Amino acid sequence: MPNSANESDIDPELDDLQESGLDESDVTELPPEKRGFGLWKWLKRIAIAAVLFVGLAAAAVFVLLELAKAEPEFYRKALQVDQDLQKQNGNEMETRILDLRNSVLVGDAWTATFTEDQINGWLAWDLENKFPGLIPPEITEPRLSVEDRSMTLAFRCNAKPFRGIAVIEADIFMTGVLNQVGIRVKSVRSGKIPVPLAAFADQISHQLKKSGLDIEWNTEEDDPVAIVQLPDALVKPEGGSYIEMQEIDIAKGKVSVSGVTHLPDY
Repeated sequence: MPNSANESDIDPELDDLQESGLDESDVTELPPEKRGFGLWKWLKRIAIAAVLFVGLAAAAVFVLLELAKAEPEFYRKALQVDQDLQKQNGNEMETRILDLRNSVLVGDAWTATFTEDQINGWLAWDLENKFPGLIPPEITEPRLSVEDRSMTLAFRCNAKPFRGIAVIEADIFMTGVLNQVGIRVKSVRSGKIPVPLAAFADQISHQLKKSGLDIEWNTEEDDPVAIVQLPDALVKPEGGSYIEMQEIDIAKGKVSVSGVTHLPDY
């Protein structure tokens, strides 16, 4: 009886046969104990490649999910602020808003400045506790970073097309048209992953229109720009006066707005 051949005895010979260019008919002339080992060898290679592919794909998905959950440094710090301090900052924000309202109603020129801490305190405390239905339920824990001439908004998003930390960097300015504000979107990310604005532009437009704001989309140097017209309900309070917003000044850590109120002639 001939000894059965093991794979280590056959593989070198099969490699030599393949390198010699033998076709299928040549392989079928091999002794019975040697037939099929070439196919088995390739099946093993395919199986190993498939396992590696699935493993790499799973690793890539995991990395993308982790990147989508990545929090900007300012966002981590803003979330760690003590709740009592958030409430205090939020109260300061509301006080300044009331002061601005009184100045606007009195007439003549007015201005108001809000700090980043006051805005984030209001977002953390007042928005959640006093105005829970003001933003969609899919958006939670919004926080703002104010730099020179630009602002970055970050929040947790649990809606299509992504779930994770949404980060939007934008410039806000007066367009030169009466009571018209421009919002130039510089970048949109899910964590650290860039996301096209088109993925949620419709949702932004829908939400702004629900708030009574008219919005149109333009572009500036390939950046999308939202053009928002302040509604009459805001700029024409009761009594016949007319509010003209003239300037939005964004500096590091603070946002200032200024304008003038035209009182009616009696």
